[in-house]
Amino acid sequence: MLLLLFLTPFWGGKVYWIAWGGDLYDRFYESGGVRGRLTKYLRARVIKRVKHIVTYMEGDYRRAVEWFGMNAQYHECLMYPSNTYKELGARKEINASLNVLLGNSADPLNRHFEIFDLIAGRLPSEYTIYAPLSYGEDKYKELVVEEGKRRFGDRFKVLDQFMGYQEYTNFLASMDVIIFNHPIQQAMGNTITALGLGKTVYLRKDVSQWELFQGLGIDILPVDDVDDLVVLECSLNKQKVKEYFSIENLINQLRLIYC
Repeated sequence: MLLLLFLTPFWGGKVYWIAWGGDLYDRFYESGGVRGRLTKYLRARVIKRVKHIVTYMEGDYRRAVEWFGMNAQYHECLMYPSNTYKELGARKEINASLNVLLGNSADPLNRHFEIFDLIAGRLPSEYTIYAPLSYGEDKYKELVVEEGKRRFGDRFKVLDQFMGYQEYTNFLASMDVIIFNHPIQQAMGNTITALGLGKTVYLRKDVSQWELFQGLGIDILPVDDVDDLVVLECSLNKQKVKEYFSIENLINQLRLIYC
């Protein structure tokens, strides 16, 4: 697809780029071999020509303009249903302790070890840490599992199998605190769902989603303060997420793009 768009520059004005993280933030990932470097080159040239960018984060739009030299129109849109509010009933208990979700994958940009350093020895006596590692880099996953078990013992639980949609939503509902330490826009479906469920979410302040949630008046906490881990009363977050991240809003935004 990149090669086709590269060889047909006259299509640039008709292309709408839904700015998913893997394209926008590819500079954070190493290029493997000739094919990887060629893909990175083609992606940068194609994105520069695109005249329409679709995202719901102005921070991502500004990064695209700065990094790729784009001159594109910004279209605010939630993009797809996984970024919308999910209605769920009563919390499904896993255990009675403090349940902490750390990261969303075995991508090294989750930076698990930084969080290990911050929370080790500072958690209450009863806690469980859950680390989703069902995809990503196998070598990094092995290191995370080894270090997590060394530091937290049996309280460190590894999720290395994919769950069904409803099962995973129920799982998120059982968490108390969610910590995402990645320096790029990532795991937005997880984050939106967690906030809509009233969970306490920690994020880095230098990512575009921090700016988004702050602008919507949604309470989030900075990862820098996770060493003093707290559980917020986040009932207002649920209503704010429900209002903005709604299917109705998504449909109206898509209508403006397609019509």
